[in-house]
Amino acid sequence: MRWFPAIAFAPDYVTLYLTETLGTFFFVFGESLLVEATGKMENETLELNRILVIALGGGFIYYALLYLTMTFTEGHGCYLNPALTSSLIAIDLFLQVPVENEIVAGLVCIILQFCGGALGSLAARNCFPNPDFGAEKMGISQPNLGSSVGQMWTIELILSLVFALVVMSVRSNENRRSSFLIAFGYVASRLVAFPLTFSTLNPARSFAPVVSSGFTDGTQDIWVDLTAPIVGSALAAIVFYFLNHDTLRKNE
Repeated sequence: MRWFPAIAFAPDYVTLYLTETLGTFFFVFGESLLVEATGKMENETLELNRILVIALGGGFIYYALLYLTMTFTEGHGCYLNPALTSSLIAIDLFLQVPVENEIVAGLVCIILQFCGGALGSLAARNCFPNPDFGAEKMGISQPNLGSSVGQMWTIELILSLVFALVVMSVRSNENRRSSFLIAFGYVASRLVAFPLTFSTLNPARSFAPVVSSGFTDGTQDIWVDLTAPIVGSALAAIVFYFLNHDTLRKNE
């Protein structure tokens, strides 16, 4: 079973690249506006109703964009997330499909996700007068509720592992466009991660505001957002492959 189309620069791949770029742009743009708007309404406090609005609102945005990207790419989308894209590449490597095209396509998607996210964050910053995009709003991790940086990294790793397992389970199913289950997994992960670490479990989403600020905001703990989700997703690929080795081989 291929997790990407067959040729890295075929027309199918052009569609994939465009949808990943535009999808990540609109995802970061929409979620940034959501977090900024709720922050102004709640006077910057982290109330329970605000956490719910951010998680559910972000989930609806993610669901809509996942549905569109999966429709346009016939189920071959990369989920607007570099960590999840890395796990898809890992599965193809485990299955020993022709790896040159897979690696090229995956790396291009990851680069475009970061670019689309940065443009989305820049657009969001320009939609509010004097926006205060602190770390909590930007989606950049920082310790909260007494957690340490090490605990924050562990939390993100475990949540990313579980979320990636959900994504790969849905993708290996016959209904590869079942975006609802993936969006539900995102909401659940966001509900846990946001009050503890302010994280989105998406390196492109978290790194985007750093770029749009000119690397002046949120750089202290950004390494957590760039490493923990990718390591967690890679571990998920290993677990998923060994738990579903026979099924994956049959569908290859």
